[in-house]
Amino acid sequence: MTHRRSTRVVVALVATGLALLVAACGGDDADWDAFCADVAVAEGAGPIFPDPAAPRPEPDPAALGALRALGDSAPPPLDADVAVLLAAVDAVTAALAAGPPAGDPETAPLPYDPAAVDTAREAVTTAARDRCGIDLDDPFG
Repeated sequence: MTHRRSTRVVVALVATGLALLVAACGGDDADWDAFCADVAVAEGAGPIFPDPAAPRPEPDPAALGALRALGDSAPPPLDADVAVLLAAVDAVTAALAAGPPAGDPETAPLPYDPAAVDTAREAVTTAARDRCGIDLDDPFG
């Protein structure tokens, strides 16, 4: 996997993680309270891949654990969106662990459906902002 491809994958993972955080809004108030608490923890955990320039970026266990907690606490309106994001994180993590793809890394398919991830990320980001008061739109801000 080239540095450029690794960076694209890491950026996709960071965006995915943020989307999980945003998914924090839907269900009854107790569901939302738990999820919003997990969103706050996940936001503070930092990026999933803290060193995207590394030849084989390793996920940060705390950040990954915080994202998984979001999957456990996602209210019913967001549980499917969070599942999409978690599956994407798992797919990218597995792809990074497997090493470079065969052929040209710039044209190799991503290990997840970018359109599905974008839709899920938008749902989670909107929920985090509207229900939790946490703005996850700018992963680098």
